[in-house]
Amino acid sequence: MLIDGAIPTSDLGAEWMWGLKREGPMIQRILSKARSARSAFRVPLLAVATSIVLALVVTACGDDGTGPGPTIATITISATTTTLTALDETTQYTATALDANGDPVGSVTFTWSSSNNAVATVNSSGLVTAEGNGTATITASAGGRSGSSGVTVAQEVSQAVFTVPPTNWSAGVTFATDVVVELRDANDNVAENNNNAVTLSIGNNPNSGTLLGTFTRDAVAGVATFPGLSIDNPGAGYTLEATQGTVDGESDPFNLTLPSVYVPNSGSNSVSVISTATNSVITTVPVGGNPRGIAISPDGLIAYVSNGAGSSVSVVETPTNSVATTITVGTSPEGIAFTPDGTTAYVVNRNGTISVIDASTNTVTTTITGVGTDPTDIAVTPDGTAAYVSVFGADSVAVISTATNTVTARIAVGAGPFSATVTPDGQFVYVPNGTATTVSVISTSSNTVTATIPVGLGPSSVAISPDGALAYVTNNGSSTVSVIATATNTVTTTFPLGSGPGDGGFKPEGDVIYISNFGNGTVSVVDVATNNLVTTISVGSSPVRLSVMPAPAP
Repeated sequence: MLIDGAIPTSDLGAEWMWGLKREGPMIQRILSKARSARSAFRVPLLAVATSIVLALVVTACGDDGTGPGPTIATITISATTTTLTALDETTQYTATALDANGDPVGSVTFTWSSSNNAVATVNSSGLVTAEGNGTATITASAGGRSGSSGVTVAQEVSQAVFTVPPTNWSAGVTFATDVVVELRDANDNVAENNNNAVTLSIGNNPNSGTLLGTFTRDAVAGVATFPGLSIDNPGAGYTLEATQGTVDGESDPFNLTLPSVYVPNSGSNSVSVISTATNSVITTVPVGGNPRGIAISPDGLIAYVSNGAGSSVSVVETPTNSVATTITVGTSPEGIAFTPDGTTAYVVNRNGTISVIDASTNTVTTTITGVGTDPTDIAVTPDGTAAYVSVFGADSVAVISTATNTVTARIAVGAGPFSATVTPDGQFVYVPNGTATTVSVISTSSNTVTATIPVGLGPSSVAISPDGALAYVTNNGSSTVSVIATATNTVTTTFPLGSGPGDGGFKPEGDVIYISNFGNGTVSVVDVATNNLVTTISVGSSPVRLSVMPAPAP
């Protein structure tokens, strides 16, 4: 057979025939052009065709494994590492194509795949990423051949993290929430393959506390949960440590206070500390002369006690119930109040001034003058913007702006106002008028008296229940307590109590009220639901006021 009558097929080699079959249509087009060229230049057609076909054969014999050139016989895979110990960790896999002689085949494009993408994924360049614990096979394919290598993902714990740490709470009381610790790998992922035991212990221990409860627990999928824990002693700055093997972690600091009532005894220069759990005096703290007022900081860690005979304030650290320092203030200090954030304390001095104390440094930063004649007590609103001062000698209440520490208003009330108490919602101030047998109710929005309520003889204090529904008025002159429903500002009941009841304070739960009895050196414990006396606790001489430890702030 002749091509165009000039080229015998028998003269072509195998490569020629293969190229001819593959590229036949192209050759026919080129030959057609060659005829034209031969007519013009008289070039032998056979030479032209032979050059064309040889060029095509060379082109066809590439090294990608698809042509008759170097053929891929095997694919080998190597990796930086085949074991990953953290999720999101990566390792580079490299594939090499070899021919039958074991020589590398160049310019090969591989297709990568993973047998289990839930364990490890691989991208187009062979970069493997850990996704979950387990094993997977990584495969590279090209030219009908493939090579594989395994990868193992096994998370190793490198950190223990408190995701639910203890918060500020009461000593000896089970923590408000279960403590939760996560075991995490180096990339901060929970080690879900870890079910080993985790042990908790006290890290920073400010007051020789003991961790109570079950403090070794098995992790479940990398998470260990510890219910029912407590620490017996109060203290500021406790931490817990979680340990598994050589890995440990520490919680954020937290404070523990003792549910208690602090009662300054004006006749014995001391403060009695009552445990609300046992309703008994657990310690007595010596302070200055004639202690009359007291306030506990919102975090429960500090109690300020005004010493009427010493023109000073004793700073009592409640975790240890010891006096840390003494602050000099004005003459005859009486009532004390902290701002809600605990940064500032206001001390009423009966010489007509108020000492403003920076609680972080225990120093007086300013003195407010012109308050009025014989101020006795002070209360700060829940938003911390204003303070209300009972001015006994002026039959009025002075309003102080805490932003400027100046008197901004004066409100006339009944005769001899002895104290002031703000409702939990901050809308009203209740002021007992000691020589008028009434309680004045002041609206904080208008700074006007909106109600006057008759009570017993010589009312000295008002305690508002945590829910704001009830106001208990201690009638010092008649040794009774009047109970006011704040919704209607009417007295719903009056009951006898102690001898010269002076001050009252509710437990944070609101079910019990503690009332100091100036006349006989006791504190009465009253059940709020029934107004029945639960017990009477002996304290020091002539207790005037008292303060109940606030609920722990998170």
